[in-house]
Amino acid sequence: RDYYASRGLGDVYKRQSLSGTEWVTKYADDYLIIKFTSDSKVEGYFADSNFVMDGRLSSGTYTIDGNQVTFNNFIIKYMGSFEYRYTNATISGSAMTVTYYMKHTTSSNWGTAETDNFSKR
Repeated sequence: RDYYASRGLGDVYKRQSLSGTEWVTKYADDYLIIKFTSDSKVEGYFADSNFVMDGRLSSGTYTIDGNQVTFNNFIIKYMGSFEYRYTNATISGSAMTVTYYMKHTTSSNWGTAETDNFSKR
């Protein structure tokens, strides 16, 4: 086995990019979309059944280490009533399990951590 060849593949895996990928999950009658727009920027929004944005576009930043994603300042608002603060995610193939906290916009209590499963679109 070629030591340098296998080492090179590991380096490529560590440097994998999410840039240009889009992830989706069903939310009530809408969809929640997360788009990785560069190697450090992420956007999110709610969309209707035709995947047309029907809420505000939110943005934040992220870092990735292997299959672990850490979000920074990434809060998506839903219908002006709720806010979802995304903290981290684990990616496995075309599935992404995301950890988030939710609160009503008039509250300061983010509650407890919840998870949601997204699929690569």
